Amino acid sequence: MKFLPVNLKNAEKRVVGAILTLVLLLCAGVTGYAQQQALIPVKFTNATVQEVLSYLDEKTEYDFVYNNAQIAGLPRVSIDRHASIQEILRFCLKGSNLSYQIRGKMIVIKPKEEISQQTEAAIRFMGVVRDDHGHPMAGVAVIGEGTGKGSVTSPNGEFRIDLKRQDKLDLRFSFLGMKPYVLNVINNGKVTLRDPLKIQVTMESDVSQIDDIVVTGIMNISKKSFSGTSTTITREQLKTVSPTNIMSAVQVFDPSFRLQENLALGSNPNAIPEMYIRGKSGIGTPELDQESISEYSLNNNPNLPIFILDGYEVNTNRIYDLDIERIETFTILKDAAATAMYGSRAANGVIVINTIPPAAGKMNVSYNMTLGLTTPDLSSYNMMNSSEKLQTELLAGIFEPSDASDIGYQADLYNKKLQNIERGVYTDWMALPLRNAVNHRHSVIVSGGADNFKYELSGLYDKSNGVMKGNFRERMNFGMILQYNYKTLQFRNSADVSITRGEESPYGTFSEFVGMNPYDSYLDENGNLLKTMPLWGGSNSKRNPMYDATLNSFDKSKSREFTDNIDLRWYPTKTIHFESNLALTYNVTDYDQFRDPDSGYFTNTQNIDKGSYNKSNNSTFTYDFSFKGYYNNTIGKHAMNFVIGFNAREEKSKLYSDTFRGFPSGGYYAPGYAQKIDSYSRNNETNRLMGVLGVFNYSFNDIYLVDLSGRIDGSSQFGANKKYAPFYSTGFGINIHNYKAVKNRLPWLSQLKIKGTYGMTGMVNFPPYAAQNKYEFIKDDWYGTGDGVSIMYMGNPNLKWQKTVITDIGAELSVFDNIFYTKFTYYNKDTKDHIADFYIPSSSGFTSYKENIGRIQNRGYEIEVQVRAVKTKDLTVNLRANAAHNKNKIKEISNALKSYNDKVDEYYSTGDADKVSRPLLRYVEGGSLEDRYGMISLGIDPATGRELYLYKDGTTGFDWLSSENVAIYNTEPTLSGSFGPSIYWKGFTFDCYFMYQFGGQSYNETLVSKVERANILENNCDRRVLTDRWAKPGDVSRYRNIKDWLTSTQPSTRFVQDDNWLKLTSLSLGYEFPREKIEKLGLRRLKLSFNMSDVFTASSIAIERGTSSPFARTFNFSLSTSF
Repeated sequence: MKFLPVNLKNAEKRVVGAILTLVLLLCAGVTGYAQQQALIPVKFTNATVQEVLSYLDEKTEYDFVYNNAQIAGLPRVSIDRHASIQEILRFCLKGSNLSYQIRGKMIVIKPKEEISQQTEAAIRFMGVVRDDHGHPMAGVAVIGEGTGKGSVTSPNGEFRIDLKRQDKLDLRFSFLGMKPYVLNVINNGKVTLRDPLKIQVTMESDVSQIDDIVVTGIMNISKKSFSGTSTTITREQLKTVSPTNIMSAVQVFDPSFRLQENLALGSNPNAIPEMYIRGKSGIGTPELDQESISEYSLNNNPNLPIFILDGYEVNTNRIYDLDIERIETFTILKDAAATAMYGSRAANGVIVINTIPPAAGKMNVSYNMTLGLTTPDLSSYNMMNSSEKLQTELLAGIFEPSDASDIGYQADLYNKKLQNIERGVYTDWMALPLRNAVNHRHSVIVSGGADNFKYELSGLYDKSNGVMKGNFRERMNFGMILQYNYKTLQFRNSADVSITRGEESPYGTFSEFVGMNPYDSYLDENGNLLKTMPLWGGSNSKRNPMYDATLNSFDKSKSREFTDNIDLRWYPTKTIHFESNLALTYNVTDYDQFRDPDSGYFTNTQNIDKGSYNKSNNSTFTYDFSFKGYYNNTIGKHAMNFVIGFNAREEKSKLYSDTFRGFPSGGYYAPGYAQKIDSYSRNNETNRLMGVLGVFNYSFNDIYLVDLSGRIDGSSQFGANKKYAPFYSTGFGINIHNYKAVKNRLPWLSQLKIKGTYGMTGMVNFPPYAAQNKYEFIKDDWYGTGDGVSIMYMGNPNLKWQKTVITDIGAELSVFDNIFYTKFTYYNKDTKDHIADFYIPSSSGFTSYKENIGRIQNRGYEIEVQVRAVKTKDLTVNLRANAAHNKNKIKEISNALKSYNDKVDEYYSTGDADKVSRPLLRYVEGGSLEDRYGMISLGIDPATGRELYLYKDGTTGFDWLSSENVAIYNTEPTLSGSFGPSIYWKGFTFDCYFMYQFGGQSYNETLVSKVERANILENNCDRRVLTDRWAKPGDVSRYRNIKDWLTSTQPSTRFVQDDNWLKLTSLSLGYEFPREKIEKLGLRRLKLSFNMSDVFTASSIAIERGTSSPFARTFNFSLSTSF
């Protein structure tokens, strides 16, 4: 064998050439293939092949390796042309048994058999794959392109693959949610890597692909092979709507997820809204028995979905207070195929939140700050000023004398009020308890570690101030995550401590200030606060809310929670792994409410009852254990995921509540100062839930899809004969776009999937032992026969599981590489055996017990459209819109629900003017849970000025009768949804979202309480109080005579109005600085953003919003950085 000499000049030339080539590769993308194709001038006549090779060695950058004896035996050649080096070598070796192989800058000439053997020899490639945070990535597909061979990374992100040598070979790395990564490993038959056994690959996140993964909390499924219905939202999407309020942001992206607007609580930061998915399917606590929307009633809301955080069930408060910066994805599971794996907990849907895992590598610190300004929104209020109010009183006949002796008194009363106005007394009562609130939120996350050990430390401080003075919610959270990998084992421990404090405003309810007369002052002549305010024209007085606000009254809460989640995973093979999970949660919540004895509430109360203090404590300990085995494999065209598992959950709670009365002064509110105990209660409860499950996901050739799941749950809340119940789901789908014929004929069709699912889920949401009698030992007395016991709760051993059968049919379509995408889903939810109260005579010692009481159907559809209107290097414009329709129907009712209807009749028979003005729900077959009942009104009778009603038999009359009540309106809208653009331009982002609804109706209670039945003598009124009033026979008007304000107004269609609205829900603007500009400052990321929520609302109904705490507009300024 001969090695041609390489002189220094040629070496220098090669070095310079290599440097120039590298520059060209970086700057211009010139490849080695282009160099190989460069034309070389050759002119030889009857020359030896060795002479030609020596010439090529001189004129090119290649070194030649060959056997002299083999070359010498070749015939002479004659050539005169410009040709590539490959053409010249093929010409010279033509007809011989020799061939060549290009290995980088070296060309080897050998017999063809030897080159073929070397090409087929296997080369081993090994390395580690990480994400853009430095995490090793498990489950990444590593494919040798064109070889049909591949591998999958281990839990440590490691891979190994043996591939035969080729002229050119690329490794392709792919993982859902990440951008594909292609690495060239062989070029011209030579390995291009410095060390093929130490390959380091970093994959970048691809936000556009997150929607390709369905995160169920039990297993992650490729969306393209899943037949279920779900919606996935990323952290960045949530932040474009609200950087602080997760729940309000979610409903923008999925219209089936609805927050129940509470016209009383408004923007109170301690008010956690009621929520539901795809309509209300539960009955729960009847309307008459609901005192307030407390935390207890929220957690026992029969329409509440369950929340899964990193694989564990958590309560609503945990999600409400969650740091939005820790969220990776927020997934809503809606149909049976997506939710049946949770069995008896999934009837109302499942919400799965995944947080960002800790990152390996150099320590990374991220800091996020949000400063907010919240201002009261009083646009729904239309109250009178001082002059208008006095004029209204005059027109209402307030000053009309009852007889001749009363003339002087009434005139004097009018003049005193007029003098106040002339002295400039105009008290803006609505402004007194309000403020512009400044809020701030700070989040710090520190992460780092090595491949086998990673850590994360996090801290959150959030102070949300309400627009009512003194109202706030303060949250602190400290978390730690440790993750250790050893060979095929992975151990992870996640622990956090959270403290939440809340306090209501000492100013009480906002409506009390709204109703104060503007010509009244809360100060005396010396500028001191009045303890009480006189009632004009009477000897009594009413309390001054401004004085009460200065006392020692308070209403506050404090919650402490510790959580420790322990995960152990074992990966014995690439296709099988096991998980064992244990979650321990301990929560203690205290509520303290004290009303100062000096408060105006106790003006006419005996001293022994002046002052009240309620103290309650609720402690809960929960453990949640699960064990699951997974199988994930692809065999040819068959892709399958299979999981079987076991879950056991226990919750123990202790509740005590005491109320004390009779305190000496506001500074002494400890129970020891009280003169008596007004009430006390103690309650210990234990719930246990156990379940086994199996889930199977299968696809054939990415065309035919099958999903099957089954679960059996057992609950301690049922009697011995009803402890267990089965739940299941089936799903099928077809990816029509993956048919070969469709691909060939319709290349513009990116996706066309048709799918359908059917299954049954359940619901367990009622107090423990409702299916069993609960007894209490009597310890205070002794009986001759022994200890005594009393029954505390009347159980129902025949109580059955509440079950929901769900049918889903849907389709997805996208064209031109997802420029246009749309999704349509039709669903039918049929819920039977609802569990609610059955009312019984109080002579039994109880008023109710739990019973299976009815069947309710929710049927509707959902539509989503996304358009990528513009896509260039610097500019991206995306448009999205969605809509949802739901129809709720009561299919069957039991005697229990009929007994509640009787209770409604009793309620209306009280004659209390304030009570009977409220329309209530009744349970009627064919009706809806969204129906409210009253009488059909024909308006105000022009002859008499009284309201005229239409009875069921077609007759008319002036008597309002409970037995004649019919459904007068339905609150559920015909259609609701959102729409808006999302724009990116050179680092700037702009997002704007509108929400809308139409077709629903509401009862305008403002027209009742502040217009027709306005207490004109004592309270301020809405400016509409004087409009459209009946005054004399023959008048056609909407409202009764203004002097008839003491007469009760009972629910009728007269005050039912269409509730259509359009809201500019959020407006967001942000800018992310280019990394190259901030690296000099030691920063990895820097983003500034501005967000405004509840910008404006256009509504068809003018009703007061926020009667307890006003609604508000919020302006947020955010800073996100990492270093």
